[in-house]
Amino acid sequence: MRKFKIGLLLMLCFFTVFLCGIFLYGITGHNIIFRNHPAIYEKNSSYSDMHVVLEKQVPLEGIKDISVLYDMNSNDIFIYESENNTLNIKEYSQTDLQKSQLSTVTVEGGNLLIKGKKRNHRMIFNHFFGFSTGGGYTEIELPSSYSGKLNLKTVSGDIYSQINLSLKESFTVETTSGDIFLPDISAETAEIESTSGDIKIGGISAPENSSGEDINIASTSGSISIDKVMGDTMVSTSSGDVKILEGNGRRNISTTSGNITLKGDTMTWELCSSSGDIRMEAEKGDGTLKTISGEIRLELETLSGALTAQSTSGDVDIVLSKDNSFAFEASTTSGDINTFFDDSLSFSKKGNHAQGSYEKNPQENMIQIKTVSGDVRLVE
Repeated sequence: MRKFKIGLLLMLCFFTVFLCGIFLYGITGHNIIFRNHPAIYEKNSSYSDMHVVLEKQVPLEGIKDISVLYDMNSNDIFIYESENNTLNIKEYSQTDLQKSQLSTVTVEGGNLLIKGKKRNHRMIFNHFFGFSTGGGYTEIELPSSYSGKLNLKTVSGDIYSQINLSLKESFTVETTSGDIFLPDISAETAEIESTSGDIKIGGISAPENSSGEDINIASTSGSISIDKVMGDTMVSTSSGDVKILEGNGRRNISTTSGNITLKGDTMTWELCSSSGDIRMEAEKGDGTLKTISGEIRLELETLSGALTAQSTSGDVDIVLSKDNSFAFEASTTSGDINTFFDDSLSFSKKGNHAQGSYEKNPQENMIQIKTVSGDVRLVE
């Protein structure tokens, strides 16, 4: 009987903690059941009860800098295409708003500022296990011909663009707790950041003649996925996977806890994961691959410099065309070393260290591989 009471008490404690978690998740503006993004899918039931509370049009003649700042409330931002050279603004809310709670739209010189106001909403029960604080979202219709600066910011809201943008100035996107969805973006420089949320980008590019890493993408807790990147890029996330499927340029990618997948044509790379695998494919390039706890796999057609691969706990597999020439050194504390040119290498007595070269003229190409607990394989 005593064990039954203890078990029942533990179950009640667990159930209480579970309900508190649902409550806290709900009051932050999330909807547990209806999580579909309204701009990706059809407008779902979590947005059906919202209505327009503000509507304005701003001619963009002479405007070179646009900022849309919702850093004082939880509005989502949706960017659509305008049919003329006018920026159209529609703000939606679940509740009626006082004038002091409506977003402000100001034009000063060539600068256009759209700024959300701080709101104290009553809590609303919304659908099954869904809570809301009477939030809303803002639609911005922007002509695709706009090429000036663009700055988008939210605190607890998603940022979604449905139009491709070609900007001659800087592009900045920031959200504290929300996801970011972008199609094809071209800009002089690009800064995209989410503290707690995923980032999904169709394509992003910076001028080839630019200096430094002009594309910076970061998420503290979330995954980053980009279909195509053209230009020098820095990508980082503390907890999440990073995936880039196509492109050229320098790549500086790091994740504390997550996998890295990188594909491209001609690249120079520095990839680092503390806990995760690294998978990479390239036509031509050189660089460094490091992981503490994970495996490394590289498929490379042409080596154009130095290649370093290090794993503390994991195998290192490299597929390389036999048309290359390079110096080679590999070591493993606990594992085997196998290459397609073993006859050209000198092995230690234990077979855990190998050194030599492939072809007679390695030039400046050098491959160095090191793993503490794992095998080293280099095949053609």
